[in-house]
Amino acid sequence: MNLFFKSYRIYLIFFLLITSESCFNWGLAQQSKLNLVPWIQEINLPSEYSEIPNETFFRDLEGTLFIGKENGLSILNGPHSSHFPMNGPVYVCGDDSDTLCYVARDDLGFLVKQEDYSFRIISRKHLIPTARRSFTPSGIQNRSGAVFIYTDKGSFQFSRSEVKFLDKQSEQIDAKPLDSGPDREFLEIIGDRIGIPSDAIRQVFVWNKSEIWILGAYTLHQIYDPSPLKLLETGSVSTGRILKSMVLKDRILLGTSRGIFSVTKDQTRRDQWSMVDLLPESSQSIHLFSAVNGQVFAAGSTGLYLITDSLAELIDKGSFTGIQALRKGSVLVSGQEGIVSYKLSYDGWKSSSVNTSLQYSHSFTNYINNTFFLCNKGVFRINNRADKINSIPLHTDELLYKLLKVEQDLLLIGSQQIYRYDRNEEIFHPLPEGHRSELLSNSDMILPASNGNFWILQNSGDFLSRVLYTSNLDEPTATYAAFPVLPYLGDVVDMAFADSVLFLTGKDKISLFDLHSLKGVTDLISIKRLESEAADDMLSFQISGLYLQRLPEPLFRYRIGPGNTTWSGWSSNRNYKVSGLKHGKYSIDVQAMDLYGRVSEAPQMPFSIAPPFYLAWYAYVIYGLLILAGLFLFQKWNLLSSHRAVLRIEEKMELRFKNLTAEKEQSDKLVAEILPEETANQIKNKGKAKWDKYERATVLFSDIQGFTKIAEEMNPEKLIDELDTFFFHFDSVVEKYNIEKIKTIGDAYMAAGGIPYKNSTNPVEVVMAALEMQCYMQQLKSSRAEIWDLRIGIHTGPVIAGVVGHKKISYDLWGDTVNTASRMESSGTPGRINISGITYSMVKDYFLCEYRGKLPVKYKGNIDMYYVNGLRPELSVDLKEIPNRRFFLKLQLLRLGDLEDKVFNDILSQLPEALYFHTLEYAKKEYMQSFLLCRSEGIEQEDRLLVRSAALMQFTGLIHEYSNFENRSAVLCREILPHFDYSESQIDQICNLILATKKPFHPNNRLEKILIDARMEFIGKPDYTDQMKLLFKELKEAGSKINGQQFKKQQQELLFGFEFYTLAAQRMREVSGSDQMSTLDLERWI
Repeated sequence: MNLFFKSYRIYLIFFLLITSESCFNWGLAQQSKLNLVPWIQEINLPSEYSEIPNETFFRDLEGTLFIGKENGLSILNGPHSSHFPMNGPVYVCGDDSDTLCYVARDDLGFLVKQEDYSFRIISRKHLIPTARRSFTPSGIQNRSGAVFIYTDKGSFQFSRSEVKFLDKQSEQIDAKPLDSGPDREFLEIIGDRIGIPSDAIRQVFVWNKSEIWILGAYTLHQIYDPSPLKLLETGSVSTGRILKSMVLKDRILLGTSRGIFSVTKDQTRRDQWSMVDLLPESSQSIHLFSAVNGQVFAAGSTGLYLITDSLAELIDKGSFTGIQALRKGSVLVSGQEGIVSYKLSYDGWKSSSVNTSLQYSHSFTNYINNTFFLCNKGVFRINNRADKINSIPLHTDELLYKLLKVEQDLLLIGSQQIYRYDRNEEIFHPLPEGHRSELLSNSDMILPASNGNFWILQNSGDFLSRVLYTSNLDEPTATYAAFPVLPYLGDVVDMAFADSVLFLTGKDKISLFDLHSLKGVTDLISIKRLESEAADDMLSFQISGLYLQRLPEPLFRYRIGPGNTTWSGWSSNRNYKVSGLKHGKYSIDVQAMDLYGRVSEAPQMPFSIAPPFYLAWYAYVIYGLLILAGLFLFQKWNLLSSHRAVLRIEEKMELRFKNLTAEKEQSDKLVAEILPEETANQIKNKGKAKWDKYERATVLFSDIQGFTKIAEEMNPEKLIDELDTFFFHFDSVVEKYNIEKIKTIGDAYMAAGGIPYKNSTNPVEVVMAALEMQCYMQQLKSSRAEIWDLRIGIHTGPVIAGVVGHKKISYDLWGDTVNTASRMESSGTPGRINISGITYSMVKDYFLCEYRGKLPVKYKGNIDMYYVNGLRPELSVDLKEIPNRRFFLKLQLLRLGDLEDKVFNDILSQLPEALYFHTLEYAKKEYMQSFLLCRSEGIEQEDRLLVRSAALMQFTGLIHEYSNFENRSAVLCREILPHFDYSESQIDQICNLILATKKPFHPNNRLEKILIDARMEFIGKPDYTDQMKLLFKELKEAGSKINGQQFKKQQQELLFGFEFYTLAAQRMREVSGSDQMSTLDLERWI
């Protein structure tokens, strides 16, 4: 597309001629020519480039405008404008690409569009020889992709790589360059239409056969062809002011202040119309039209007329205010004489008065075969025969304006209220207040359009009219399409709609608004958010698009989402400010309306409003932390208060508990002094205690010689003090030897060993206690002659111990042993210890005893009795009655039997059933093997005690855990052995011996080697493989993940690397390690 093709010159001249003023003079005064002129739109040019006159113009495919000036090239691209300084004149041309060619004085090159829609100039003047670089261009032309430039120095062809000068005889040179300009007559017509002198028109540019651009020195105008809006002006032919119009199928009738005119379209020439004065002889005002069945009647201030094709026939003179054509040849009018009916007869029009009192009636409207009209007396109805008039009841004093027929309703417009006619009741009812009522009160005319839509005419007091197009009269949210260009037509006096064309009649023109010519807005719009220094809650947005439209300015509207379907009102303001939005995510939709009412698509821009700092996410985090801190502090305070209350209660409870504890301890101590601990616990827990039988208990009785005579001679208080002193010492002695005090009866003191805890050492311990008692009495007697002699008797045997009764209970013994012990005491000698033969047999290895023979005992016959003279010399310290280390070792070996009973009977009997290898029998075998090895290796008694104790306690840990049970066994040693009078040093040695048996073995002394050999005794036995089966099964039951091959390899490594440490163990080995390995290798159970 280029500037001024030859074919376009013909088209332009033709178009401008048919849109110019009439080419004919007034002629015969009865007929004149009118031109249907398209709307000429003035383009809004940036003010910063308006000081320099325009010279050239070009428009590209994207709608970018290029205006050449004396000082350079101005480029208008929507909201973006730029200016490139050059020496004018400047010409531009282009093709379908983004690259255009330009030529200026002494320069030429390319204009390249960038991604940001700006342009970059690439000069190519270096392609011109230096001698020809001085030139003044007169035009540029793109013909089939070839660019030709015309200058005062000749013409040349321009491409990207070269400039080719053309000879004057070249066929490529246009015979008449396009810069020669349009005809002067055309320029005068255009200049008159746009209001500028013809010499100020610099260029006429046609684009795409649909746009005509007219460039003035300081202005730019645009014309669309076909144009949606065209004007038919009548003022230039002196028609007077137009008062009423009627659009018929073939013509338009105009009632003016100077008569009746008929305007018809010239069928031979485009956009040319003819106007005929139907009353050429008179100048009468006509403001009423009515038509029926092809007959058109007109009335005004001076007469009533019948309109024919070429003239207006006078029916009657007079001044008329209303008219209604009833049928062909019949018309009803109103004036000074009231309601008059005219009918056409064979000899002309005849009038007949219908009602003389209804003078100056108006607003005649045909509705359901009746004619309704208004006068100052109310609303009336007349039938089509014009022989019957009825008054419509209406109880109101307001001023009645007009009657409107809208859809199927007849509406009465009053000054205060809108009424609707009820066909059934034949009365007007007030229309409910609402959108329709408000719309009707502000509208002058409502016409039905196509597809159920409506045209609405609203005239304001400033002689401007507003035309709306809507689909719903009742909904306030219905879309109302306004047409911004229409108010510039002035005051609209009448409106009609036919064949998709809206006819708007003004005081001196008729506007034809063709909806078929309306297309969507081609100029895209956009929106952006502006940075604002206003209040924090104020947002600013700017709408871009339709920058070239000037009068009227484009209109814009917006809506804020989400959830909002209501648009703002139309406004020419491009900048919108929104406030009052809460923080969150939103979107803004915008639409634009051009001068013809075309509405653009609605681009959407999302935006968000950041919350204030006190509503930001971090603020909520802080609030949450503060709340948590507050709750925490409150909880702490609450807990502190509760804690303080609890502390106060606890203090009181603790004080009470201490008191109760002290009382309980005192009572328990008292009970413990009276009863054995186990018996006392049974009474406390069950309310009674069961009796127990002890197979070997040693009972001691002591008595003071001649106590009855002493009691008679001695002061009772002193007697009691002396007894208390003696018995206090006796209590300490029996407690020292774990002997249970039974009771005192007068001067008699009774105690027993081996109860409530059974042991094998009680005969020795009771005799030792008796020796200490006698020694104590002898020491006292050596310093005090009045000290009495003590007689002690001891016997060993079975007894029954327990508590009898519920009141004043006491722990006591029953049985023959008790009686025998009492006889031993009574049969003894003062200062001596008398024991029975049974007790002697148990203590003879510890004490020196003197046989007394068989002495008679009441109810018992003769019993062997012995005096205990003291410890054996080898068991005493310096032959004194003090036991030496050998005595205690001998006694502890005796206790080993008690420990053996406890371990085998009480502890190892609880071994889990899943232990197939480490059984009770295995433990007994190792215990016995340790004894044999100690004896074979000649281990002394004290070390032998340690080894045998370790062997006894070694597997006790298996009742609690399988893995590393040796550690648990060492812990049990420290819990159990103190009860059997093992010292801390002995317990430490025993624990070390047990831990030394953990694999791998690293013995540090002979005792550890003996214990290891005793434990590993099974590897030298013939049943080794059977034992390994049990060990593997035991490991799997214990949860070990070892497989058969790994277990076999582990045992073979043990057999290969282990040798017994002691000679005795080596001699007792029955099968060698290599033989065991061979046998194990042949086994298939793994």
